[in-house]
Amino acid sequence: MIFLSKILQSQCRVSSFLFPALLSCFLAFPLLAATIKNSGTPIAVTITPLIFDRTAPEAFQFGALEWRGGIEIRSTDAAFGGISGIRTHNQGNNLLAITDVGQWISADIHYRNGRLVAIDNVFMAPILGAPGERLSGKYQTDAEGMGFGINGDILIAFERRHRIARYDVASDHWRARASYIPVPDEIENLFDNKGIEAIGQFADETISGSPVIAIAERFLDQDGNHTGWLLGPGAPVKLIFARIDAFDITALTILPDGRLIILERSFSFLFGPAMRLRLVEPTELRAGRLITGRELLRAENREAIDNMEGLANHLSASGETILTLVSDNNFNDFQRTLILQFALPQR
Repeated sequence: MIFLSKILQSQCRVSSFLFPALLSCFLAFPLLAATIKNSGTPIAVTITPLIFDRTAPEAFQFGALEWRGGIEIRSTDAAFGGISGIRTHNQGNNLLAITDVGQWISADIHYRNGRLVAIDNVFMAPILGAPGERLSGKYQTDAEGMGFGINGDILIAFERRHRIARYDVASDHWRARASYIPVPDEIENLFDNKGIEAIGQFADETISGSPVIAIAERFLDQDGNHTGWLLGPGAPVKLIFARIDAFDITALTILPDGRLIILERSFSFLFGPAMRLRLVEPTELRAGRLITGRELLRAENREAIDNMEGLANHLSASGETILTLVSDNNFNDFQRTLILQFALPQR
C-alpha cells in the first residue's frame, strides 16, 4: 500500500435532522489512542447511518440480539479499505482495526442515545515485522484475524505466510514489533487464502493455562467440519467446529466469562451475502467433540450486511455487552465497509 503523503482531515457526513450537532461534542480518549494518532496518517472518511432491515426500519430485535446502530464508511483515498479485524476499547469509544494489506487503523466512535452513529479521527500506519521493518507484498501483509491477548497486547493471524504474531501495542503502540507464537505444523497445510481468521486468548480464570484459540476460515476434516486449535502449555489441542449451511468462519470474540462468539459468512451469486453469529460455551471446547454452539443471529441480503470479517465485544458505559462487526470491502466500489453494533442481553 502506498503510504499517504498528504495530510487530510477526517470528516463525517451525518444527517442533520437525525443526529444534530453530534460531531461538535468532544470525547476523551486514552493515551494509547492519542499516541497512535500522533504517529499515524490521517484519512478522510464520509459516514452514512444504516437501517439494519430495510423492510422493517423500526425493528430492533434480531435473533437473540438487539440492534445498536450501524454505519457505512467511504473514503476517496485508495489506501482505505480491506478491514479484516477490529477491536473496541474505552467503553466502545475507540476502535483499533487491521487491514489485509498490513495496516493498522484507529478511530473514535460516536454515539447518540446509545446508538452508533459515526466515527472520526481516522488514522492509519503500517504493521511492522519482528525486526521492526514494514511488511511488504501480499505474502507478508495479509493480516486476517485480530484478537486480544491477556496483557493488553494484540494477536494477529496472517494468511499466505501462515503465522500468528503478538504485538505489545499497550507499550509500543504502532511501533510494536511482531513476536511470533508457536503454531502446529498442520497450519502449513492451510490454503493460501483460507487460513486462520478467528483468534483470541482466554483468561486463566476461564480456561486454565490461558490458551490462544485459532480457527481456520476453511480447513475441513473428513466429515466436512471446520478445524481449530487451542495453543497453550503443552501440545496443541485440535478442535472441530460444525460447518453448517456452507458458512466459513471469519472471526471470534471472547466474552469476559469465557464464552465464545464466532462470526461466519457465506456468499452465493443467486442470494448474495449472508452472516451468522454462534455462541459457544467454554465447556464445549474439548478435543474429539463436534462443537456446535447456538445461533444468536443470522442475516441475509435484505439486511445491512456485506463481506463480514471482524468481530469484537466491549462493555458500554451503561454495562451492556456490545458486539461490533466490520466488513471488508476488498478495495472495490461494489462492496462496502460497514460497522454494525448489537447488544447481547444478559443471561
